[in-house]
Amino acid sequence: MTRFFTCFVVLCLVVCSAAQDKCCLKENMFAITSGSLLGLHADMEFSASSQEIFSVVDYTTSRFMYNSTAYTSDNNVSYTMVIDDFEQKVEWNIDFNTKKCQKVPFPEGKQMPVRCVPDNANFVKQVTYSGGTLVNMWYYPIKSPIQDGQVVITLTDKGCLPAGTSYVGKITNSGQEGKRGDILIVNRYICRPINV
Repeated sequence: MTRFFTCFVVLCLVVCSAAQDKCCLKENMFAITSGSLLGLHADMEFSASSQEIFSVVDYTTSRFMYNSTAYTSDNNVSYTMVIDDFEQKVEWNIDFNTKKCQKVPFPEGKQMPVRCVPDNANFVKQVTYSGGTLVNMWYYPIKSPIQDGQVVITLTDKGCLPAGTSYVGKITNSGQEGKRGDILIVNRYICRPINV
């Protein structure tokens, strides 16, 4: 589930905008700390988990790293890292619990995150997060071989950095023999540019 969740997060993390500008992210590299809640219903079973993810987004090398600590409803904790390399079209999955590393080709339909809000997104409104951060909210449907649902994204008004996402819909987890289910994901981010 972590691999699939991470794939979804990367699609949402770097989508960005200003109130009327759908393409305003100028940073080539930034770090994101996020907290996420996930609920999955599949085959008459329900699971819930929370995750803390530290990510580095690097457009200069087309590589994206996600270091995740996941807490499940049955009190298990997993520590994983995923590195996506969009030039080689592979991802490295490192499981720190089992001490295993796998290099696998990208699943069908995986694309590098874009710097723009999708063309089919609709501007919803501006809101102020706690601490006085002004953010813009966008809504759009998403359909791919692994997802079929709706996304709401929030981006800072200044700098267009990701501030949060939510997704509700269907998801197919290639890591679990193609298991399909209903899913809800809610993320909140702290995003900082990296100057090199």
